[in-house]
Amino acid sequence: MSSPFGCNQKNTIGSAFSGKAKETAPPEPVIIVVDKSQVVTAIIPFGTKHAAAIRSHMHGNILIDGQKCFIYRNMNGWTNIGLESTATAPRLTFDPITVLKKAVPEFDACPFVSTVTIKWTDGTTINGYDAIDGLDGMFDPLPVADESPQDMTDTRKTDGEILHECLVEMDKKVDTVDGKLAHVVSVVDKLYKSLVDDDSDVQEIVSSPPVRAVTNRGKNNGEASGSETVMSKRRKVRV
Repeated sequence: MSSPFGCNQKNTIGSAFSGKAKETAPPEPVIIVVDKSQVVTAIIPFGTKHAAAIRSHMHGNILIDGQKCFIYRNMNGWTNIGLESTATAPRLTFDPITVLKKAVPEFDACPFVSTVTIKWTDGTTINGYDAIDGLDGMFDPLPVADESPQDMTDTRKTDGEILHECLVEMDKKVDTVDGKLAHVVSVVDKLYKSLVDDDSDVQEIVSSPPVRAVTNRGKNNGEASGSETVMSKRRKVRV
């Protein structure tokens, strides 16, 4: 008794396919379109019998240093536009001549590809691999990249940095004011000591407690009070 997991035996008796060879799909064409902007587009079959095999061959063989030459984008298809590319900072996987010199022979070597055609976007045909080197100098330079948001972030100060700088500036100003105030205090102190040492009246005024003004007029027929004596001493100091 044979195992149910064994190989299925082909039944040739009464088979509708007996004696007929299995039909195979013919190879399919690939078109590579080159643009003056340095963008190279690979137009490979889609939804056909060999589409998956051609795409797999491209992924596995059209590489440079392990990096894919063609990357798929919904708006562009399979191109050499890099993943990190933006409208303001364009990037390529590799330059167009490098991509063509790698892609053309690899597509040619694929058994599922019939022909490889290279042409410009206007439809002008480029005559095969040997004409690739002649394309040098025929491309427009990439647009100059604008300043990226990451660069702007690097040069822009954060709120914390701004606050720190303000505090440092305030500390400097406070130190300056403290220095000036200390100088003023020193000058006043020296002036005070000079006045006290040179004038006994000033020493008496400074060292004595405040005297409340008492008016004795009326009692002593307009005689001066004690407060008037103090005021006269102060006027003396001013002179």
